[in-house]
Amino acid sequence: MGKTQGDHEATDDLIAGDDLTVGDDATISGDCTVTGTVSGAAVAGDASMFGSSSVTGAAAIQLDPTAEGEGLNTVIVDKTVSALSAVETAVFSVPAGSVIRAVLGNVETAIGFAAGAGTSVTWSLGTTGDPDKYGTAGYPTAANALTQNSKSSWVATPTHLAAAEAIVVTIAATGGTADGDTAPNAGAVRVVLVYDTYAALANA
Repeated sequence: MGKTQGDHEATDDLIAGDDLTVGDDATISGDCTVTGTVSGAAVAGDASMFGSSSVTGAAAIQLDPTAEGEGLNTVIVDKTVSALSAVETAVFSVPAGSVIRAVLGNVETAIGFAAGAGTSVTWSLGTTGDPDKYGTAGYPTAANALTQNSKSSWVATPTHLAAAEAIVVTIAATGGTADGDTAPNAGAVRVVLVYDTYAALANA
């Protein structure tokens, strides 16, 4: 059975054999070993924080030199877009100033059509203007597919975003570089997005 409590301060080591849920913050000056899962936030030696993110449906690792909510945040978004019914479906908007590190996708439920598919023969992850910016079925080697467990695994040189970027799933034509001409009536795609962002330093 897991353990749930409010604020907690451990001056020595903390070992949890199962899940550990902290209602607010946990400060541990010794070692922390949890064989289950950690939910809430934890501060280790005033150097780092890890736990849930302010982004809905996301987890975050925060490197914070002062434990005051400032510094570098690595955010992991895990979202499934289901009941696909359009050529483009919004997934998540990455905030300006971020650096996208990885975009991973998997078809959870096969993508289907009410009648013929036309030129819509595969799927991609990217933006409205660049459908396969963050991968396409089979990536890193494009392979047209709409079947269950078709995957895309995009990990590339990080690029700084000058403006917010809306990530979409596109039902695409051959090769994944352009929109297909027919919208689906079924299907679900799971997307995991990893990006770095920051919290500005606190006032002096």
